[in-house]
Amino acid sequence: MKLEVLISCMRQDDLSIIRRSNVLTDVLVINQGDGEDTIEDTVGNHCFRMISTVERGLSKSRNMALRNATGDICLICDDDEILFDDYEERILNAYKKHQDADIIAFQIDDAGKGYPRHERKLNYLSSLKIASWQISFRRESVLNAKIRFDETLGSGVSKAGGEEVMFLYDCLKKGLKLYYVPCLLVE
Repeated sequence: MKLEVLISCMRQDDLSIIRRSNVLTDVLVINQGDGEDTIEDTVGNHCFRMISTVERGLSKSRNMALRNATGDICLICDDDEILFDDYEERILNAYKKHQDADIIAFQIDDAGKGYPRHERKLNYLSSLKIASWQISFRRESVLNAKIRFDETLGSGVSKAGGEEVMFLYDCLKKGLKLYYVPCLLVE
């Protein structure tokens, strides 16, 4: 299984966000800026790509990442997250343990949130507590189910927020298997 991190950001001039985020796997950065461009670099066995676009809106950025991702497993990440060195191992181990999982949401370090201590399947109610930067998914499962982020929701449009809940609801409606694993990936 190949892991790819999907980062949404704005006005990045270079690939330095990859180093700042401590990305040690393949990565696709969707950069909402003032022009259209694609930058690609290879470091070791890992492909670093950045697609710059003039489109605006977090859901549009996430959908562009979905369309252009190549990883078997994808992790949604924001531009202010700093990943632990062993995030790849943690994610891939969770998918090996939950082989039927299409989506696995991980814990983030948020002292105000009461996280369950045990792994569990997610349902409509429990998915309400999940933020987009906790979500990983099997790319083929999401693409085959024709699931996208609702572009009328999220940062950068009039209805800010809620895009990840609709995304997870759509996954549940299509019969995808969603899990929560109480494992931190970011500092």
